[in-house]
Amino acid sequence: MTERACEVMNEHVFALDIGTQSVTGIVLQKNEKSFTVNDFYTEQHEERAMLDGQIQDVVQVADIITNVKEKLEKADMTLEKVCVAAAGRALKTIQTSITLPIHERPITTEEQIKHIELSAVQEAQFKLAEEGKGHFNDYHCVGYSVVHYKLDDEVIGSFIDQTGQKVSVEVIATFLPKVVVESLIAALDREFKNGCPYLRTYRCDSCTRTRVDAPPKCCTNRYRSRYE
Repeated sequence: MTERACEVMNEHVFALDIGTQSVTGIVLQKNEKSFTVNDFYTEQHEERAMLDGQIQDVVQVADIITNVKEKLEKADMTLEKVCVAAAGRALKTIQTSITLPIHERPITTEEQIKHIELSAVQEAQFKLAEEGKGHFNDYHCVGYSVVHYKLDDEVIGSFIDQTGQKVSVEVIATFLPKVVVESLIAALDREFKNGCPYLRTYRCDSCTRTRVDAPPKCCTNRYRSRYE
C-alpha cells in the first residue's frame, strides 16, 4: 500500500482487509510518528462470495463493505476514503532489471529516475506474461521496490547528477490478475460513490499498457485514469 493510498481523513485512516472468509475494517488515529487503533470490526461472508481472494459475487461483498463501514462510522466522522488489502494468494512477484544508455548525459530529476524504474516494471510485466503464456495486459502492477541502481555496472546510491555510459535498475514488481483488481474496484464503487480514488487503473490509449495506482511512464503516450 502506498503512502498516497493512505491519505489521512481528518487525522484518521480507514482500511479494509477484504478476505476470503471475512471483511475487516480498521480505523487508525494518526499521531506524530505513529498510528493508534481507534476501532475495528469484522463481518463474515454469509455465502461463498469470495474464493481464494477472488470476488465471486460483487454485490454481496459490497453489502458487507457497507455494513463494516457503517459500524465504524461515528456521529462526528464520515469515512469517505479507504486503503485496501486484498487477494494475497493471487499475487505474482517478478524480479528483473533494465539497462539504458545515457552517453555521458547526467540524470538531473527524480522524474527521469521514475521513468527508468517503470521501464523495469514494464519488463517484469512482459516476463510475467511470457512465463504464464498469457498477455501482459492480463495483470496489473500493484507495487514495486528497487533492489539497486547501477552506473556503468557499479552499484550506486542515486543517479542524480551522475554521468556515465549506461544506467541500470533492478526491481521486484508485484502483480495481480486484472480480474481480481477490477472486481475489487467494482465492489468498492458500490459503496464509495465517487469510486475508490486511491486504487486507480490507468490505460494508455494507444499501446494499452496498464498500471494500478500511478500512471505508467514507460512510454511517451498519454494515460487516462478511470476516475479522472
